Amino acid sequence: MTTSEQRGSGPMAALDILARAPGLAGAAREQVAVAALQGLTNATYRVDTRAGCFAVQMPDRNGAPDMARAHAIAATQHAHAIGVGAELVHVEESSGAIVTRWVAATRPADAEVLRARPGGVAALASCIARLHRSEARLERRFDPFAAIAELASRSGAAPLASHLAQALSRAETELARTLRSEVPVHGDLVPANVLAAPDGFVLIDWDYAGMGDPAWDIAYFALEAGLTLAEERALADAHGGPDLDARRLRLNRMVAATLAWTWGAARMRVCPVPDLSAWIDARRAESSMLATGLYASGEVG
Repeated sequence: MTTSEQRGSGPMAALDILARAPGLAGAAREQVAVAALQGLTNATYRVDTRAGCFAVQMPDRNGAPDMARAHAIAATQHAHAIGVGAELVHVEESSGAIVTRWVAATRPADAEVLRARPGGVAALASCIARLHRSEARLERRFDPFAAIAELASRSGAAPLASHLAQALSRAETELARTLRSEVPVHGDLVPANVLAAPDGFVLIDWDYAGMGDPAWDIAYFALEAGLTLAEERALADAHGGPDLDARRLRLNRMVAATLAWTWGAARMRVCPVPDLSAWIDARRAESSMLATGLYASGEVG
């Protein structure tokens, strides 16, 4: 038995969960192929059966500390209901497992994908806007500033550089003062969580979803997908939301870069991942550069 199976998040656990889904007890045990998918927070498996292909996602309790799984489940259910998430097949609240139907013929959306797809920017903007304009009131609030503080303390790293800490404090005040209203946000729109399907885009992995600033989703995706400032602007313009001016996007990009590298530092302390080092360094450098650029003139937010 593997370590994953011992902790209840291995291939056999994925099959057990699928077997408990309504109508899938037999299919989960016949003609099965199971493949582990790469992920840093959850244990996720692709399970092929005669009844179709499914993604079984379980929180990895030996990795990052458990998140409020009930919120992730509620957000996944909402995403499916409004047509921006994968088809929801089964939710197991006792284990925190989520089963969705596999989205075929997809690839993670990044700058290259958007540039190659006619109308790709507009289609992605429409998908994100559908989430932001939905009427749901998610119970959790997405607060990147609180997350940064928690991650920084958890990583055991040196305190944030003074100019960055001051910029974050001023940005928090400025963003809160100028935000018209909080909306449902995904919170973690990295390319791996934005799937380019033949007929549009599908958003997956809702662990960080909550009520928040719509500019966050645009800025964070632009950062991690490698969009230019012009492409970020085009995405925001196609979205058409009222809280997506250039200043808000720039502030959110600084916060996003900071959250990214503090998360990476905390993750490295729990479970070192060599490939993360260069990414952490790049995000740290960008957050520092943006902080200096945004507040270097002594401008008061």
